[in-house]
Amino acid sequence: MALPREKSKILTYHQPGEFYGKLAIRNLDRDDLPGAMANLRRALNREPGNREYQLLLADVLSRLQMYDRSCRILYGLLEEGGDEAAECAYYLGYNQMNMGQYDKALRFLRGYLDAEPEGEYAEDAEDMILSIYEYLEDMEQLTPAEKLAEEGREAMDQGDYSRAAERFSRCLEQDDSLVYARNNLSICQYALGDVEGALRDVEQVRAVEPQNIFANCNLLLYYQTLRDVERSIEQLEEIEKLVPQNEQDALRLGLALGENHRDAAAYEVFRSAMNQFEWDERMLYFAGIAAYNSGQYGRAFRHFGELSKWEWENSISLYYRNLAQEAMKEEPQVLWLAYQYQVPLTEAARRVSVINGVLRKGPRATRSAFLEDAEFRSYALWGVELSDKRVRSACIEILSMVATQECILTLRGMLLSEFYDDETKNELLMALYHAGEPEPYLAMLEGSVVRAKISVYDFPKDGEAFYREVIALAVSRMGEEGQDALVDEMVAVFCEYIRDHGMEEITGMKKEDLCAALAYLAALRRGKPLLKKEACRIFGVRYDGLNRGLGALGYGKEHH
Repeated sequence: MALPREKSKILTYHQPGEFYGKLAIRNLDRDDLPGAMANLRRALNREPGNREYQLLLADVLSRLQMYDRSCRILYGLLEEGGDEAAECAYYLGYNQMNMGQYDKALRFLRGYLDAEPEGEYAEDAEDMILSIYEYLEDMEQLTPAEKLAEEGREAMDQGDYSRAAERFSRCLEQDDSLVYARNNLSICQYALGDVEGALRDVEQVRAVEPQNIFANCNLLLYYQTLRDVERSIEQLEEIEKLVPQNEQDALRLGLALGENHRDAAAYEVFRSAMNQFEWDERMLYFAGIAAYNSGQYGRAFRHFGELSKWEWENSISLYYRNLAQEAMKEEPQVLWLAYQYQVPLTEAARRVSVINGVLRKGPRATRSAFLEDAEFRSYALWGVELSDKRVRSACIEILSMVATQECILTLRGMLLSEFYDDETKNELLMALYHAGEPEPYLAMLEGSVVRAKISVYDFPKDGEAFYREVIALAVSRMGEEGQDALVDEMVAVFCEYIRDHGMEEITGMKKEDLCAALAYLAALRRGKPLLKKEACRIFGVRYDGLNRGLGALGYGKEHH
């Protein structure tokens, strides 16, 4: 006789979205914004379509100054319509104002007031509109020198240091009392390789403002670049005595100390700043690094644990938290950590190696790894927003292969971001197309939100149908071969041909012949030639069919 099964004393902990939504509200009541963000994301993992949670998360992100991420959510909600549309417009106006996009901010805020003239946020919206107009009016009243300084700052933000230096120089010729312009000119000269010129300007700044942290930290950098050891040591001693007056000064001073291995002093700067000023996840991260580097592993562990609430994908904070935890138990694996907001190069290389290793196993294995291996999933979501374009492209491809709701939302969110270039946006469009998501796709292109399609040309009805059939065949066959990355180039070749020659000459061709030719030409352009027999095999065509495709696309045998 079987014994009766003893009831388990272990409680299963799988809570619905509503549970985490309530926790988020409690977090907000305690003004714990990072905690609210973490719980709202848990709620949305369980109820991805819950508009109330999405709007609340967008609000929390705005309050955390994560404006771009907030906008990604709001644009999607606004496109879908619904009762929250006016509120979305208000938050978008708030975000755009804080991002310096004043024309967009005015458009959204006016839209909110048109829809809700007596609404909950009407007074705030009117105040923001007034503030923007006052700021724009102040900008109109700048002196000619101040206007040149503003143009220089904008050029610096765009990375155009030559133009920026020219504007700052002209500004100072008209008004040499603008200390901030001379400070910025110094940075431009350094970036352009004129270290002696940069040194002369920053020394002038310090003569007028001896406590200027920006100038003092730059002076240390210039002495080190010139390998002036004696003055570098003296300047390091000087900056350790400085007291920051705001969060930006604290970041500059703490980093200057930390990068020169004055980690205990750096930690005190970051810790003190977090008690005095508003701060974001960067300050928390740098405090954790400085604590670790100065042997304060318990504090580092706590800071990185708190950072995990802030981070969108927390694989960076968790890496460092685990490192600190190990150091608390035994001899630390790593003695000193760099202050770059990223995992160390060796760890990044290991992660990329893991990603590439899984990708080589093919789409099915990649999808399984993402769904079943939490570590691999975190690497893919880490890599998709990395600045390295090759790694980012590989991770975009992974999300397209997996195509869960989380993956699709990530890709759609990136498409609505201000931070990615057009090349990446094209990859994202193709990734959504590969994933089977219906067109059009909402995208931020050239500063405006548009409904984008893979086909960017206006074709006649019959031509468009043929175009789409060719693209669909290319996506399908190249995907089966594990060569999805080449499809982007095939589309580019095809679109360039259509732009120059139209559809008339190719509409009657066999799609397979045309695709084989496109694959062959795309591979040539990528610098990784595809054998003709391989192109023929992939699309099931004969050599003469491939050559007909090449000829139709304007590539005769003499090109090959």
